[in-house]
Amino acid sequence: MVSLKKAMPFVLSAALITGAAGADIPMLSGTPLAPAVASAAITKSWDFSKDIGSWTYSGNYSYSGQASAAYDRAFGGSLKLTVDFSKDRDATWSEVKLTDTSLTKEAPIAVSGCNVVEFDLYYDPAKISGDSLLKVKVFGKDEKDEEVINDLADDIGMSRAKPVEGSTFKRVHVKVPLMDTYTGKLGHLELSIVSYLSAYKGDIYINNIQL
Repeated sequence: MVSLKKAMPFVLSAALITGAAGADIPMLSGTPLAPAVASAAITKSWDFSKDIGSWTYSGNYSYSGQASAAYDRAFGGSLKLTVDFSKDRDATWSEVKLTDTSLTKEAPIAVSGCNVVEFDLYYDPAKISGDSLLKVKVFGKDEKDEEVINDLADDIGMSRAKPVEGSTFKRVHVKVPLMDTYTGKLGHLELSIVSYLSAYKGDIYINNIQL
């Protein structure tokens, strides 16, 4: 009997071939829409309307600037991530990480059938130009400190972001599909903002994280 995990690449390949053969692909202003993801029941959510709890800036990769995370009342209450990618404007990967420090090997949370991580992201479009993009990566470990999640959303939907009235920011609802649906105990979770050829310097706001 072929396992679901082993069969998945074949299913994905077949879907890609069907699309290439001329099937209609949803478009918006000439840009293919990301495929819909059927979310499982929400296991855990973080609402930053009053505070950011134990979430904090936890490190970076290939990043030369300073960064910080703090609560802000903007957009109904949010985690404000202040970044400076200006020194890494030519980098195709520059990463700033956020972590919920209350999640540990000793205090994991039980996750049942998680196949997507999603949240609201607010950014200033004036700080994005040319071919530059913001991407999102999700990384997780179980209670044995073994990697169980490592997934990237190359296209977070910036072409579909909506202006936020009364501000210079746009909002996009980000979905990061997981390659492997996860059921088990999660003892570490990172959410990273990744800059691609971006000189973004300023604030990014995050709220309503769900997995």
